[in-house]
Amino acid sequence: MKIAIFFRENAVFKGYHTFFTASERLTNNAYYAYYIRRDYMQLTYPAVFYEGEGGYSVEVPDLPGCTSGGSTLAEAILMGTDAASGWVLTELEDGKPIPQASPIKKIRPEAGGFVSMLVLDMDSYAEKYGNKAVRKNLTIPAWLNTFAEAKQINFSQVLQDSLTTIYKKEMAG
Repeated sequence: MKIAIFFRENAVFKGYHTFFTASERLTNNAYYAYYIRRDYMQLTYPAVFYEGEGGYSVEVPDLPGCTSGGSTLAEAILMGTDAASGWVLTELEDGKPIPQASPIKKIRPEAGGFVSMLVLDMDSYAEKYGNKAVRKNLTIPAWLNTFAEAKQINFSQVLQDSLTTIYKKEMAG
């Protein structure tokens, strides 16, 4: 039986990029099946933290423009993780490759800063915030169903449009 071997540069796995070092090549069917069954994507990126008057700022050097912050270190870690996850998810949904994480030892913060790792659980983040369609059941009166079917109304589109309108109003006000 053929065995799939994925490399860091171009591995695509279940719609997401999966990163392995050369020493982590898949070498047997059991290992391959393990990754298929697990079907998860966790990434780590080094982040640079700076303490300031209002709390902490965080920057992820490997993800251009990815910055965040929080009033406490714990909040900054959570916000940095959320920002990095959003950055990566956007790239994946746009079909773009995501940058490899730099080794933590190569990240040099400016004076007063320190480096720590952020762990991104991309499957959980994508499930919560991604553009992937989610199936929902709908209960409506029979007469309304008859009317909508006669007019060839797309129930999913009507519900999505309505919820998007409500969401936009909530976000604006």
